[in-house]
Amino acid sequence: MHTVRNRKRLYKNFDMHLILHLSILIIFVLLVLGCGKKAPPVPPHQAKPPAVNELRASIDASTPKLAWTIPEEKGGIIPSSQ
Repeated sequence: MHTVRNRKRLYKNFDMHLILHLSILIIFVLLVLGCGKKAPPVPPHQAKPPAVNELRASIDASTPKLAWTIPEEKGGIIPSSQ
């Protein structure tokens, strides 16, 4: 026979077990949904540097020097050396 005291103890244990099971279920669902392969990895986009034009080399007091021109994005030319 269930007395009031036994019934309270039964409900208290039931509530704790329910909370425990729901917590485990929520954690399991979050782990399953949070892990896994979404898409293949994609390397970061890297813009290629512009091509070097008119490469020139010279030696000045035993130091080699290079000079070249780099085309601008709009078609102009930027002289560069070093």
